[in-house]
Amino acid sequence: MFYINSRLTQLLITMVHRQMALVTHLGTNRARCRATILTCCLRVRHRLGNDPQTGCSDCACHEAGTLPGETCRDKNTGQCPCKSNVKGTSCNQCRSDTFNLTHDNPDGCQPCNCDVTGTDGSACDQNTGQCSCLSNRIGTRCDTCKPRKP
Repeated sequence: MFYINSRLTQLLITMVHRQMALVTHLGTNRARCRATILTCCLRVRHRLGNDPQTGCSDCACHEAGTLPGETCRDKNTGQCPCKSNVKGTSCNQCRSDTFNLTHDNPDGCQPCNCDVTGTDGSACDQNTGQCSCLSNRIGTRCDTCKPRKP
């Protein structure tokens, strides 16, 4: 138990030193930040930032792309904890070869599932899921041969 408390104490001391450095960086006329920085930036959706009143910024996690019940993963960068098929600091973009970012999808975005024999190798459209088909293929996944003209 002593080790855990000691480690936690050291972590808090380090965080306070960082906060004080930020207050100094913000300027002496903003000394009132000292009292609020720690409470603000340790809250669920906040990170260190440049708000003149608090020294914090909203993490701005995109709800559909962020893991449910998670908090800001990195208080310095504002990186949110993204679902497996999502990327970006605020978890607002589908990863390559995925599309249709939705809240109800546990992975965030669904796979495009492009037919590798019918595509030109580029990623699908991240909004529609349309794969980039070869000239002789059609369909969202490029999995159907284009009919020949009679």
